[in-house]
Amino acid sequence: MAARFGHVARLSINLSSKCFYSTSSHLVKHDISLFRRLRRNYKYILDENLAARITQSLGSLQDDVIIATNPGTGVLTKALFEAGATHVIGLEPERRFHPILWEIQRQLSDEKKLDVIHGDFSKIDPHILTDDICTPPAIASEDILRFVKPQPWESDNLAARFVGVEAAINPSVLHRTMIRHLGSISARNGIFQKGRCELAFFFEEDRAQKITAKFGSKYYNRQSVIVELLCDVKVLLKERYSLFYPVHGKQKHKYLTLVSIVPKKQPAVNISSGDLHYLNYFIRLLMVKPKSKVVNTMETINPGSGGICNELQFPHDMRVGDLCPEDIGKLASAFFQWEGKSLSFFYDVGSNELLQ
Repeated sequence: MAARFGHVARLSINLSSKCFYSTSSHLVKHDISLFRRLRRNYKYILDENLAARITQSLGSLQDDVIIATNPGTGVLTKALFEAGATHVIGLEPERRFHPILWEIQRQLSDEKKLDVIHGDFSKIDPHILTDDICTPPAIASEDILRFVKPQPWESDNLAARFVGVEAAINPSVLHRTMIRHLGSISARNGIFQKGRCELAFFFEEDRAQKITAKFGSKYYNRQSVIVELLCDVKVLLKERYSLFYPVHGKQKHKYLTLVSIVPKKQPAVNISSGDLHYLNYFIRLLMVKPKSKVVNTMETINPGSGGICNELQFPHDMRVGDLCPEDIGKLASAFFQWEGKSLSFFYDVGSNELLQ
C-alpha cells in the first residue's frame, strides 16, 4: 500500500489545470487527487526552490531536531535533510500523506531519521483546558516530544525547532493558540517542557506584523509585548502566497512572512520561574484599557499595588498605552516581587477568559 501511494505521489499533473496554481518553473508534480478536500485554510509547500530558501534561512540544521508541521508530500522534509538535518519529525494531520512520508523514511541513509506523527500543531494539548480526550489529529505535547532529548533552558542548544505554515481550520483560534504557547514558555511546559524550542512559521502579513510589532506601531498589542519580553524574534523570509498550495484568487497577490521566535535564556522580566506562569494573565489585565491610568489599572488588578508606580517613578497620569515593553517588564517584575501581591486576579471567576 505504501509503495503504491509513493508511486502515485510522483505522478505529474497538467500545470494548466485550474485546480493548481504556481509561478515556479521547478514545481514538484503530484497527483492532484491527494489535495482534494484538504483541511480548510491549510497551506502546503510544493515548490523545491521555496523549500531550499526556507532551509537556507534557518541556518545550520545539523544535530537539531526539526519538527515539520503539515509536511504534506514531504518537499520541505527532503530539503531539510539535504540541508544537513539528521532528525526530522513530521507532524501531519492528514493521513493520506503518511504513506508518502513513510516512503521518504525508507529511503533515508542510516545516519538520518524521520518520525511520522499523526497530529495537528493547532490542536496541541486541548485536554489541558477542556478535559477533552486527545482524539487525533489533536495531540498531547508529550507525544510530539517523545523523540526529543531534554536540553537545559540556559543551554545554547535548542530542544527542537518547529517549522511550517501557521494554519487551523478556524483562523480565529490562531491568536489564542499563539498566546497559549507563549504562556507555555513562561511556565516551561507544553511544547517547551524539554527546553527552548524555536517556532519558525509562515504567518499571514497582518499576523506577522502583530507578532513582530514594536512600541508605537498600530499593531502593538499584548502578544507582541509578551513576545518581546520572553523571546528573540527575527523575520527570515517574505514569500508570495502563490508559491503555496492551494491559493485562492484573493490571496495570490499577498505574502506570507517566515518569522523565527526563540525563547530567551533569561526573560526581560525579573520574576521567579514559578510566577512566570502568571505573567501572560497579568499583561492581559494590564492592557485591557490602554487609555486608563497605570496606577488605576494596577489597583484593579491588586488593591494597593498602585504604589508600585511611585516606586518606579512613573508619572501619576501615565496611561497604559504609554508603557513600552521595557516599562511593562519593570512593572511586572516589581509587582511579582511586591510583598503585598495577591494572585487572585488569576483565580477569580472568569479567569479562563484570560486564555483567549
